[in-house]
Amino acid sequence: ARRRFDIGLPARPVSAGAARRALAFLDLPPRLLEDARLLVTELMTHCVNHSAPSSDDTIRVEVVSWGPVLRVNLNEQPHPSDQPHPAPDPADQDPWGLYIVDQVADRWGQDGNGGYWFELITAPA
Repeated sequence: ARRRFDIGLPARPVSAGAARRALAFLDLPPRLLEDARLLVTELMTHCVNHSAPSSDDTIRVEVVSWGPVLRVNLNEQPHPSDQPHPAPDPADQDPWGLYIVDQVADRWGQDGNGGYWFELITAPA
């Protein structure tokens, strides 16, 4: 059975913890739940710190599970504004967050709109 949940969180650092807590409903073994929480925290922090969102923007966290796959999508939803976001400063980027995501997720990537996603396989094939 396919299950879906989504939540919109303000594009602020405190939302990484809120995204982490939002996964509490998942019925996963403890290690996989902690992996999912770690991944959503790292990607939410990356989105907030590196996509230069406005504090009025929302980051939508969508959780979808089907069969043995858990997929989490994070997408920025800009607040309507006449001011474009400044480009992120590449010298300011912390590579560890995405490195952790790469090491823990079974699959992950960036979509064409600047959002991120990850997948965990929750049961043996």
